[in-house]
Amino acid sequence: MRASLVAHTIHIPEFLATWRVHQDQGTNMGFLDSAEHRTLLIEMIDHALKAAKSFMPNHFPHFHRKKLKHLLLKEKLHIEIKEQKNKVNRYKIAVKWLFTNPGILRDYRTSKKSKKSYFSPLEPLEFSRKIIAEYGLDKNVKITKNYCRNPFLYVVITPKGDVFTCCDSWLPKPIGNIFNEPDFEKIWNSETAQAIRLTMLNETYEFCNREYCPFLLRGHFKPVKINLGTSAENKEEREKIYLLNGPRRLAVSYDPTCNLHCKSCRNLVTTLNKEKTDSMLKFQENLLNSPFFSNIRELILSGTGDPFAGKVCLSLLQSINERRFPYLRITLMTNGILFTPQNWEKISNSHYAIHHIKISIDAATKETYEKLRRGANFDILLDNLKFISRLKRQKEFKLQAVFVMQKENYREMPGFVELMKKYDFDYISFVKLNNWGTYTKEEFRQAAIHRQEHPEHEIFLETLKNPVLNDRKVFIDPVTAGEKNIDKKKVGIEI
Repeated sequence: MRASLVAHTIHIPEFLATWRVHQDQGTNMGFLDSAEHRTLLIEMIDHALKAAKSFMPNHFPHFHRKKLKHLLLKEKLHIEIKEQKNKVNRYKIAVKWLFTNPGILRDYRTSKKSKKSYFSPLEPLEFSRKIIAEYGLDKNVKITKNYCRNPFLYVVITPKGDVFTCCDSWLPKPIGNIFNEPDFEKIWNSETAQAIRLTMLNETYEFCNREYCPFLLRGHFKPVKINLGTSAENKEEREKIYLLNGPRRLAVSYDPTCNLHCKSCRNLVTTLNKEKTDSMLKFQENLLNSPFFSNIRELILSGTGDPFAGKVCLSLLQSINERRFPYLRITLMTNGILFTPQNWEKISNSHYAIHHIKISIDAATKETYEKLRRGANFDILLDNLKFISRLKRQKEFKLQAVFVMQKENYREMPGFVELMKKYDFDYISFVKLNNWGTYTKEEFRQAAIHRQEHPEHEIFLETLKNPVLNDRKVFIDPVTAGEKNIDKKKVGIEI
């Protein structure tokens, strides 16, 4: 008790223990109810919950600690704002938090502690420029450079072992291969990886696919026209692109096993043979035990297959537990057909970490669905969506529906929004069709409705103007750079 008092982590009211009121103790009346005191109390409670959880795991859901962490960050922001007497410095703090923790700043702005409006629903960079212009701070505030941070935080590993620092259709240049170089740290800081990061810093985006990257198409990042090179010329530049810490986000796309064979993805049902499965399982085990994996905070499965269909992905989900990876978050990408109560129970160890589920559906009617999602059954899908919807009310995860826009289904886009809202989806994403080698050039030309040369493209654009698609839950890939009919303030869900 006395140790807690000296550490400023506990409060005993003055009228109960006046002898403990001391300027160096947590009961100092000048210290009580201050932001610093509340921060220490939150830290104490968080530590107690963490310590007690091993004895009574069912009584301490993960979201309790998550909420405490949120409160702790908000108190830290309050302390930072409070310490700044100068308006310019207060806005510097606001801009910094916009780039690092915009959600915390939003909550702080709506709380009683905030006396000024530090936040607007605009994009962080747009808001920063707005307040700088409004308050004449352009000479006093230095804005963080606006560049894509994916190559500094994110990796994708494909079935062939290629490693990318973004979705391979957005940035199709691999930085290495896990079968050619088993040391992942060397791949993470390969010459190619460093060159890609440098093109982000100098804003040339030379390796990016400007036709498919939605952020370049929306104008979030505007490439400069001059080529500043892809080699670091000084020590400061090298330190920015050679990263001592591993990636924060990992997309596990190396298990392509899937129960369906949709034309937009593959022509045949895909499975891994025993040799390839064993090889991937060995790599996966080494990855889980590597120091670099300890830096991972988000795991994305799987992007190339279904996590419930493949042995490798299923093994990974069964290996994850809260004691070993307490801060991990998982995004599941599935077609929903195998998302049954039985399969959900198979990955019970990782339930605590699943915070986002994406389901690829592509249609609003049985006829179109079973034509495009080859091997699927629309009735089974709807039954599973009912289960997932009930599950969502018990668990804290976000639910996202994905619809690949193509000639056969674009007229169902408004109906798709209405259908998904019945199942309580948080996000409804419409994405452009990509050719993963499953179409001939002529077949793709006929299917890719988003392309301007398609004979039905103008009808497609008229469909996008339907008021149903203006719902705040709806996110639509930009069709072309600067497309007027798409709300640029809507930010697509990150991959």
